[in-house]
Amino acid sequence: MKLFTSKVIKRHLPWLCLLPLLSACVTEGGPAPRPESTPLARQVIQQLNQFNTLLPGRYGNFLQYHSEQQGITEAEAHRKTPPLFLDIDIQSDLTEQLNFVVEQRNRGSQVPSRAFIWTIIATETQLVLRVTPRDRVGARPCDIPLKAISGGYAGQSDPRLCAIGNANGPQLGIRKEIAITRGQITLADQLIELNSGEIRIDTRLEFQRIAHFKGWAGVRNEHGEWQLSKEFALHNDGDQVSLMGRDGFPLGVKLQLARVLYRENKPPMLRLSVFKEPKKVAGKLVDENARDELVGYSWAAISSGQIGINIDWLQAGLEFIEP
Repeated sequence: MKLFTSKVIKRHLPWLCLLPLLSACVTEGGPAPRPESTPLARQVIQQLNQFNTLLPGRYGNFLQYHSEQQGITEAEAHRKTPPLFLDIDIQSDLTEQLNFVVEQRNRGSQVPSRAFIWTIIATETQLVLRVTPRDRVGARPCDIPLKAISGGYAGQSDPRLCAIGNANGPQLGIRKEIAITRGQITLADQLIELNSGEIRIDTRLEFQRIAHFKGWAGVRNEHGEWQLSKEFALHNDGDQVSLMGRDGFPLGVKLQLARVLYRENKPPMLRLSVFKEPKKVAGKLVDENARDELVGYSWAAISSGQIGINIDWLQAGLEFIEP
């Protein structure tokens, strides 16, 4: 299977521009126009450009996390993996491939828990996603042939070609599965003992691209006076914010914006939740065992660009903003 050479591609595609964010490739009217080329080369351009649209951004799996928390005990919930972020950034674009830096991290951590280079390679017959661990020195890459599906691409690796282990221990292989559609990435890994076929580890993570919102709120205090909050920002993957008054003092209210399932066998929705925070004096809890109290919530379509709530003593509204 022979890759297109840079010499051939450059001869046919001198204006190739795969990343509109690079100012050198952007004109005032948009990406630079591409010249006529062979059908096969045009197909390569189109496919690689799709990944520039499908992949870059920040993703979260709060929807999956929240769904798995339903109906389990508090002890079981503590053993579950907390919600994660998946950050995907373009690293380089070449004539026949794209490189992306992929980092998985816990919420609140700046240090990735896993890091990879994803390379999308266009060959004469197929697309291949090459996954190379960046956080494990000497780790071998794993190739995943990709096939077109509705709205994106999917594929899985052959565990025999993604083998790990050594001669003194059991031979293990990884079956990696991936599905990439607009706004969603599903990743699954199975660690398989090659001789017996036993599955040692089986994980599945479902990530959705994160959208950002700005908001306002008003809270009526015990004297019946309305206090306006400072403007705040939230993303829609379980993000929370404690409201601060324009005078700089806390209003004792927390908002959360999240995509959740409100009923089985129904599509997820966007939920804005309101919590009363425990009373504090001089920054310390009056009751150390007190917890946030859910007092109300509102629903909107998951793709909605606006959501608000009114519960008599509180009003709030949020609006989508470009990242």
